[in-house]
Amino acid sequence: MCLSMIFCERPLVTGHFLGHVHHELAVFLACVPNSPSISPKCSLSQNHKTNHRKYLAVHRSHSASTGRFGSSFRGCISLVVGALLLVVFSQIGCSRSTSPFAKSQTLSPVEIFQRVSPSVFVVEALDEDGKTLMLGSAVAMARDFLITNCHVVQSASSLRVSRGKEHWTAKLIAAAPNHDLCGLRPSGLTLQPVEVRPSSKLATGEHVYAVGSPEGLELTFSEGVISALRETEGVRMIQTSAAISPGSSGGGLFDAQGNLVGVTTFYLKEGQSLNFALPGEWVSGMLSSSAEAAAKSSTRPSDAAFESGAWLGIGLEAVKKEEYDLAVHTFRKCADLKQSGAFQAWFELGKVFSSSTSDAYRAWLCSTIKPGSYCSAPGFYPSELTIQEAKVKGIAAFEKAIELKSDYAEAWQALASAYFWIKEYDQAITAAKQYTRLAPRDWDGWSNLGLYYAETESYPEAIDAWQKAEKVAPDQSKSGMLAMVGMAYAEKGDREQVLRIYQQLKGSDPKMAERFFREYVLPKPAATAPPEKLLQQGQLLRILRHAPIDDATRDKAWDAFYWAPSPDDFTARINKLNIPDTVKQSIYDLRFRKP
Repeated sequence: MCLSMIFCERPLVTGHFLGHVHHELAVFLACVPNSPSISPKCSLSQNHKTNHRKYLAVHRSHSASTGRFGSSFRGCISLVVGALLLVVFSQIGCSRSTSPFAKSQTLSPVEIFQRVSPSVFVVEALDEDGKTLMLGSAVAMARDFLITNCHVVQSASSLRVSRGKEHWTAKLIAAAPNHDLCGLRPSGLTLQPVEVRPSSKLATGEHVYAVGSPEGLELTFSEGVISALRETEGVRMIQTSAAISPGSSGGGLFDAQGNLVGVTTFYLKEGQSLNFALPGEWVSGMLSSSAEAAAKSSTRPSDAAFESGAWLGIGLEAVKKEEYDLAVHTFRKCADLKQSGAFQAWFELGKVFSSSTSDAYRAWLCSTIKPGSYCSAPGFYPSELTIQEAKVKGIAAFEKAIELKSDYAEAWQALASAYFWIKEYDQAITAAKQYTRLAPRDWDGWSNLGLYYAETESYPEAIDAWQKAEKVAPDQSKSGMLAMVGMAYAEKGDREQVLRIYQQLKGSDPKMAERFFREYVLPKPAATAPPEKLLQQGQLLRILRHAPIDDATRDKAWDAFYWAPSPDDFTARINKLNIPDTVKQSIYDLRFRKP
């Protein structure tokens, strides 16, 4: 124990080595068993400087009593030699700190640039014609792995890295788009990786140095400090005073020892440039994720497989951010690689064209399908023709997904819905039946199949589908499915079955029973109901079922739909309810918009 305390409790020594060896040996001898100079306080103080006199005192005590234990000294000669070796090793690596960065040698700015510049490259995102779309920087993290910002590379048809007049092609092989970090593998280039220092080891005020290639120029070097460390997701985002130009996104931010502390990224907010670096933990996580993905496979995944997954990940994040042009581009990049995940890329591409209802999506749809159409303001919808053309694109993508994976239940469900919206009811029924075969416990699938049958006036089949939906539906949805069965019986003119359903609803859901009574039991509403009433009610149930609202709000929305005599009255009623605007618009269109 004493040896370990002697040789690992003191600071690293870089100068006057022999003098310190002399002191260490003196203390060691004082700890030899049976020595008259043994002190009960053999363990040393944490502060080497304040206890320097104790070292000397122990040494003098040992010298004065050499004759009294000379034989012990000769017996311990091997221990002395061992002590010398331990002291030597202590000069190399014995440090109190557990951090490998805490006491590393500080470099001059010139030395830092010389050390890290071979690891920083220019990144070019190229279009289909090989023209530059965007420039950025990248840092070597392994001998075949560069890291950069996703926003630099995500719109590219191809990628290239360069330094000076030398150029190398590169592939996207990893992506964490939620962190704006992407990994590249250059072809025919062996890299010089840097060491990463985590944000947990940083301190505000530390000197840092940014290295990047603004606008594709030669490497530039700027100095600053860490001006703030902002907690996020268990790590600390780094704000720095070191200048970072737009073209330097993806470059490196380094500490005074040449360790990478973050990947630089440039933000412009309200006209003010804010210089940030993405933390080391995220950077290291990119490498770990790639290694884990390779380890899970029995054979090493190809670069194409890694690339396919990276493009898919960027596309999914783009959909979340409602960046639909980017989503279409990246899903197509993934699909074109024809890897194992291509079926999902086609499916997600189909969803982009046929599923979203947000205002941003409507505006994008108009500009994409019908350039120049005005529909960006809230409440405006693309024309029926525009929607139909988008659905056709979605159908083609869903069918490609099913071609690659015939048991892809979600794709069958989406395909059925898309066919229904363009009024291709037979195809919708065929696809919906495939979905219920693959997912027989999903009540929503049976419910939709019933709607599609009802549209073709195939009421016995609709009743059968809705009865199956009612059996597997959650408790809160069973009465809705039972009411749908009653609607179908009403359309068939089967009064006896309508009354039977009404009695069942009275026992399970009195509110639903009251609405059902008004619509289908009372003679007048049943006699005057238009032919499309059943389909309209089914669509309303579907909208309200998927809306993020409670049951009480659903009931009020239902009443507003049926009892508002005019659009203005409906608007006044529905605006009193806590319902998302997109849901309000969908209900309004269903009630008042002419097909």
